[in-house]
Amino acid sequence: MRILHRYLFRSVMVSTLFVLAALLVLMVFMAFTEELGDTGVGRYAAGDAFIHSLLQAPGFLFEIFPVSALIGSLLGLGSLASHSELVAMRAAGVSIARIVWSVVRAGLWMLLAAALIGEYVAPPAERLARQLKAEKMNDQVLLQSNFGFWAKDGNDFINIRRILPGNRLGDIVIYRLDDAHRLTRVTLAERAVYDDSRWRLAGVRSIALSEQGLRIEHRPSVAWELLLKPNLLRAVVIDPVALPVTSLRNYIRYLKASEQDAKPFEVAFWSRITTPLVTVVMLVLAVPFVFGSLRSTGIGQRLFFGILIGLAFYTLNRAFAFIALVYDLNTPLTVMFPSLLVFLWALWLLKRAR
Repeated sequence: MRILHRYLFRSVMVSTLFVLAALLVLMVFMAFTEELGDTGVGRYAAGDAFIHSLLQAPGFLFEIFPVSALIGSLLGLGSLASHSELVAMRAAGVSIARIVWSVVRAGLWMLLAAALIGEYVAPPAERLARQLKAEKMNDQVLLQSNFGFWAKDGNDFINIRRILPGNRLGDIVIYRLDDAHRLTRVTLAERAVYDDSRWRLAGVRSIALSEQGLRIEHRPSVAWELLLKPNLLRAVVIDPVALPVTSLRNYIRYLKASEQDAKPFEVAFWSRITTPLVTVVMLVLAVPFVFGSLRSTGIGQRLFFGILIGLAFYTLNRAFAFIALVYDLNTPLTVMFPSLLVFLWALWLLKRAR
């Protein structure tokens, strides 16, 4: 059984790594072609676009791993089935459950490597990619922390807590220093809107510091002469899915403590948490199809079938993520529902295969 286990392990792993590499090259190429549309702005050139695309590769790897596991398992097991090797294993007394376990073990080892890359390599690479693009396009630096974005504009140090759709900002704090680096003014604004090529602050409270004391001013609206453009802000905004699990958890706590909407980050958090479950579901689903309808099909048909299932499952997952956001449903249950549904389907197919 050890020899058979190693043989299954190697077949599934080699096929999955091949599919993963092919899909990763395809996604990097698609990202590069998309980035070419931004070249020519500032100092952003084709070489910078290529580096930007390469830095996104670790994030792509973690994102496409479950689908790669499904297609790779279908190809690896399908090849064994085409040569009647799986039939020989069954005739020798190897149960379907043991074959499933061998396939799942191979996938889990690869998932561990993908999870480490997604947690510790992808987030800093994504930040570096977006910072590189922002600096090349705008000749300005905008840094991201766990509590918003920081920018420097002359003697002003600006903290932007939220970047909203439609060229809008929320929860802005502006710290103004004099030439001796002493704090002279703190301005707090509820929101900012970019209109007619300029920013306008709303709900403004300004605190001036001097040797005579503090002076507080309240104004409903004021023009903001900020050099940062909306395209720079969009360039550095990182998709919540690309953040590490620990950062997502801490940021969710911060948003809830400040009574802000944390739902998009909760969906991203549970999507990352359920990735191992999704991978196991994909691996288990491959086995009954190989024993059944795909046993005598060619490699092209198996590849097409795997891509079809992967796309359908990805679409279903995305749909339920939007449902959780729109209808404010229980986030863990809604995000995991497609995986649980497909897992029950895979178990039913396994029962028929027996």
